[in-house]
Amino acid sequence: MRAGRRHRRALERHRVQTLMAEADESPAELVAVTEDKYEIWQKGRVAFVLPGTPPNAPDAVRSGIAARKAAALRGRCDCGATRDTHRPGRVAFVHEYECPASDQAIVAAWDAWKAGT
Repeated sequence: MRAGRRHRRALERHRVQTLMAEADESPAELVAVTEDKYEIWQKGRVAFVLPGTPPNAPDAVRSGIAARKAAALRGRCDCGATRDTHRPGRVAFVHEYECPASDQAIVAAWDAWKAGT
């Protein structure tokens, strides 16, 4: 990779990390709910598009989505996962396996719910 491209990517990573740090200090405000049930939250100059919770979902699904939403808006999860901003426009977390916000927990709860309906 050429030095110019590496430098631009490093600058972009720094810009995103700075914006996210500013967002962490700002209160979260629910701005809109889309027709397909996504929630748009605003924190400082950053908008978060997060999944809404199906109203008839069981507790395991609701708690998993709520924990994931809280982690995204706070920048950290109760399991210790923190926000990774290595890709502009994307926020990623690697949750502990037992965390209700982990992919495994949410998928298992969702599958169990849908299998029962």
